Amino acid sequence: MVAAPRAQPPLGQGDGPIALIMAPTRELVVQIGKDVKRFARQLGLTCVCAYGGAALGSQISELKRGAEVWPRPAPALAPLPRMPEWCSCT
Repeated sequence: MVAAPRAQPPLGQGDGPIALIMAPTRELVVQIGKDVKRFARQLGLTCVCAYGGAALGSQISELKRGAEVWPRPAPALAPLPRMPEWCSCT
């Protein structure tokens, strides 16, 4: 999971994510995000968790700045049910 984001060119504003981690619950997303952030910081990668129950505006602004790794709940549970138009994901 770490090799693919590191092999990509640096993200610009609105780019990403390169790695999408799906989890069944918000609590697991938060736990995964904490663990990934420890490794990501040392590798120069950015990890942003996106989940319901937290300020959606701040999550979107963090994602717009670019994040290589994006842990989030399964699509049916996520606050962003589809990739937003500003995200370059395909």
